[in-house]
Amino acid sequence: MTNESPEDHSASNGHEVTPPTSSTNSGGKKRRRRRKSPFPGNSTAAATSTRHQSRVLALQTLYELDVTDHTVEQLSDRVRDNEDMLPIVRDYAGTLVGGVSRHAETIDGYIGEAASDFPIAQIAVIDRNVLRIAVYELMNQRKTVPVRVAINEAIDIAKDFGGENSGKFIHGVLAAISKRLDAPETP
Repeated sequence: MTNESPEDHSASNGHEVTPPTSSTNSGGKKRRRRRKSPFPGNSTAAATSTRHQSRVLALQTLYELDVTDHTVEQLSDRVRDNEDMLPIVRDYAGTLVGGVSRHAETIDGYIGEAASDFPIAQIAVIDRNVLRIAVYELMNQRKTVPVRVAINEAIDIAKDFGGENSGKFIHGVLAAISKRLDAPETP
């Protein structure tokens, strides 16, 4: 037996094992129970996975929109007709692309205020579009996407596809925007 903590071990499928929690029963004794973990097959994990795939597909689509002369309609049609993706992935990616396109001016305004040292056109294409997707979710998807999830997903995607400091940059910008969106409006 070693002196390793539960955090040092991972399940065989690569997911972290959640340490047990304890609670006290009526006799004052502690009983141990395990928290539910998002292993494959769990609907929460599956939903997270499809949402992640949707965000990546939306990022690819918005990136292409930024660097080519293709229209939103052309790219949306291609996403919708992509048989390699699950319908749920295509549908949410379409929601994100359409939402970002419809609200681009407002979204870019939030980004411009939060990253005032970086004009929107000078932000790296990947970072700019990761931010746009996350800001759209922060603005319009709060009932189905918790703020923390939107921010963490954006950071993860930026780390996967962006530059060396993309994750930190995305985190800082989204934290500022999230605070602004949560702040009560003043007359």
